Amino acid sequence: MLLNIPSKTKDTDKAREDLCDMGIRPELHFQVDCGRTIKPSAFKHKEVLQRIHFENVESRHQDQFPIWFKDHINQLHWEKSLDVSEELWGLANGPIPFMTKHYSRCIVNEARFHTRDRDDCRITQNSGLVVEGYHKGKPINFYRFVKGVVELTFFHAYKVVLFQCEWYNAGSTNTMKSDRHFVSIDIRSRWYQNDLFVLPNQVQQVFYIGDTKLDNHWRIAQQVQHRHLWNLPDLEENDEEMMSGATSFADEVLQQNETSTIIIAVEDDELGLLNRQSVEPEIVQDNSLHTNHSYTRDMEDNYNEVNEEDDIDEEDDMFFESSSSDENVNMEIESDCD
Repeated sequence: MLLNIPSKTKDTDKAREDLCDMGIRPELHFQVDCGRTIKPSAFKHKEVLQRIHFENVESRHQDQFPIWFKDHINQLHWEKSLDVSEELWGLANGPIPFMTKHYSRCIVNEARFHTRDRDDCRITQNSGLVVEGYHKGKPINFYRFVKGVVELTFFHAYKVVLFQCEWYNAGSTNTMKSDRHFVSIDIRSRWYQNDLFVLPNQVQQVFYIGDTKLDNHWRIAQQVQHRHLWNLPDLEENDEEMMSGATSFADEVLQQNETSTIIIAVEDDELGLLNRQSVEPEIVQDNSLHTNHSYTRDMEDNYNEVNEEDDIDEEDDMFFESSSSDENVNMEIESDCD
């Protein structure tokens, strides 16, 4: 309800115009496209529910919207409406079950994410993330860890990648404590257990560090600025355009902070020559050098064993792009090989 005035207590066209005049709730304003005035369709289902009954509209909307959305889009698609694209029609009908794929790692915007199970087998940590959202109408950061990476395939080969996560309870002072410098979370707590999935372009990576001030089940969520060293382009030896200029291409990619090099000169008056002048020089022939071929072969075998996993990972990498309305997100999904 906008105002307690007749004809303005419902979501009518006049109420939408009043919102536009007042400059509030821009997501509810009428939109003009190619000379046509469009009412945002996200609220059509709520209008249908309000006509039936005014009670529990929000909860009924959450439960019934997927089925209503599928039927509504299928009807518009059958009528060949220009408002329904092939991707929207495929999304409304849900993913193809037998084409769903699961992964344990994914690279998003040059940041590597692992599932929690994969992290448990390593000394490094790549499963923590944070998402900005709203709780009870107030902005809040939702902290979680990646439980799985799911790739859904829809009709017309339309694909969507989702992170399946578990949320730590950040809505209570008993489970999250923050000051000017740190945010500490009780990792035993959980909430929003029915809302597990998030798009990769919505997340930022965090690392959870043990809180020495609180108990051992508290972790400090630390956000970092990535150096973006994944997937560096190969430098061609004959690429004169890349190598031209005062700074080489390799230096430009790997340079993180500007530094100044100071050359320190040390003078030592007592430093003398290290070769003896009182004896004749002895010439060493090439054939007198000894090379331990077996040692070299062992070193090569050890190197190959250490890098065996990386070689397998490179063979099974799959690249694709997922687009959103705001930006293009480059993603690489890696298969499970270990």
